[in-house]
Amino acid sequence: MEPLIQKTARLEFTRRAEISAELRLRLAMEFGMRTRIEQDKAEKEKQLRERAEFAAAMEMSMAFSKRVADFSVKLDLYETAAVDALLINERDLKAVREKIADAMLKAHILPDGRRVFKTEDGQRVFDEFGIELDAETISPLQIDDKKPRWETVLADRARETALERSRSDIHTYLDKVDHARERKADPGFSPEELDILEKDLEAAKPAAVRKALGERLGDDLQAGPSSATHAALDVKPLPGNAPSAPQF
Repeated sequence: MEPLIQKTARLEFTRRAEISAELRLRLAMEFGMRTRIEQDKAEKEKQLRERAEFAAAMEMSMAFSKRVADFSVKLDLYETAAVDALLINERDLKAVREKIADAMLKAHILPDGRRVFKTEDGQRVFDEFGIELDAETISPLQIDDKKPRWETVLADRARETALERSRSDIHTYLDKVDHARERKADPGFSPEELDILEKDLEAAKPAAVRKALGERLGDDLQAGPSSATHAALDVKPLPGNAPSAPQF
């Protein structure tokens, strides 16, 4: 017969083993439930995050699409203004060139064929190339007061140069507008590039285009003779040689 102490110890061990197994099972079930709950929570948070990110991406995409659409309208306005500016430039350039040609026709002509003009004060004479002539070549008194004056010729030539430069600037700007239109149509066009193009087009906008757009200008091409015009009238003769004013 098994001793009572051994039998009791064995029963106690068996009971504890059963309790331990039951406890482990319960703990495992509780752990499994917690794990599933945590996984479900994590999955729901992931889904919410993905939805939020998708919504944000869609919002950004729609906002960018609107910016691109607005940019397209702006490019059309810039192009239209640039073309208008070119038409105005062509009209003004034709007019000033006709004035210069008329002045050449009406100018006093030297025996060697050079056209000459005296200044407003009637004291100095310049030929059509900007060279001041001395009294031995021709006296200002020999030129009829009704003949075109040198200051007028200089102002018209300065006007012509400014208009030619403006025309070149407008063409350069139109190239920029065309480039921006091409980039806008590229699949890889980004908000960062749009920012750069918008700033560049705004900064590079010529005065004539701004004027065509109805924007306020600080300078006007029709402001009259430039400082270079007045400087040309202050040239001092050099010994043995006549100085030349700016060539056109």
